[in-house]
Amino acid sequence: SCIMIASLLTVSATFYMSGSPVIILIGLLCMIVGFSISLGPITWILLSEIFPYHVKGLGISLAGVFNGIISFAVTTLFPVEIEHLGAGNTFMIYTIIMVFCLISVSLLYPETKGRNMEELEKELIKTT
Repeated sequence: SCIMIASLLTVSATFYMSGSPVIILIGLLCMIVGFSISLGPITWILLSEIFPYHVKGLGISLAGVFNGIISFAVTTLFPVEIEHLGAGNTFMIYTIIMVFCLISVSLLYPETKGRNMEELEKELIKTT
């Protein structure tokens, strides 16, 4: 998330300053790399670990549908945002969303490394 935040902030600032297209390209490529090594694959790993056995199939299926809907919405609305808000503002909004993502993941999601499903289910029951 930190790579994505820094990359999106760089892209946004470069658009605000009418900077070099090369910097924008490098920023976007770094953002893609950041996503590819973090939120992209980890989302699916987290989903397979976080749902209890009795709802795992349904939970992952619903999360997949929701992920698809959100991806479609972002892709569809991006050109509209660029047109009405400008590129700098659009990428600044994405930067702010990524900051909230980093904070929420840091505070709300339990560490699953080295823990079995039974331990995670007990923790989930305690917090609900």
